[in-house]
Amino acid sequence: MRTTAAVLVVVVAMAVVVGCGSPGSGESSRAVDVGLSDFVIDLSKDLVSRGEVTFDLDNKGPSVHEFLVFKTDLAPSDLPTDGEGDVLESDTFAPIDEVEDIKVGSGDKLEVELGAGNYVVICNLPGRYRQGMRAGLTVS
Repeated sequence: MRTTAAVLVVVVAMAVVVGCGSPGSGESSRAVDVGLSDFVIDLSKDLVSRGEVTFDLDNKGPSVHEFLVFKTDLAPSDLPTDGEGDVLESDTFAPIDEVEDIKVGSGDKLEVELGAGNYVVICNLPGRYRQGMRAGLTVS
């Protein structure tokens, strides 16, 4: 009987640890490494848990970049654009948050509270969105 009880205690304890994760595991599931280069945004993952998401931005060059986050159900390539092909930011289509002027060879962090849904991240400096600096992100 004691052996059965001991085994049961161990199984329950393991289930709690697996279900809850280790300390800080929720935070790491919401950390996204972002590589910025001409003309690519490379996300380390495209699915994160809702909550405070940390984007660790690394500008790999060869030019200055920016990083904007939009909540939208549009595909990354279907955002509204102006006549030059840059995303048309407006009162009705504005980024949730952004980091501007990320210098070559440097990085930055952007921490933003994201609810469940679909997001698109872009660089919206002239010509960059049109040339492919965009990526989709799903938050569950």
